[in-house]
Amino acid sequence: MNTTLQDEALNPDDCDFVTALASGLEVILAFYEAHPRMTLSEVAAVSC
Repeated sequence: MNTTLQDEALNPDDCDFVTALASGLEVILAFYEAHPRMTLSEVAAVSC
């Protein structure tokens, strides 16, 4: 069976989609005026 990239995309009704979206928003919110640039380690520490 051939699957396309679109077939593999998360469905908004899927709980994994909501979890992935929440995680992404946490990362975005980790950046603020006091910390406009961070390493991946710093982002992980702030967003966990």
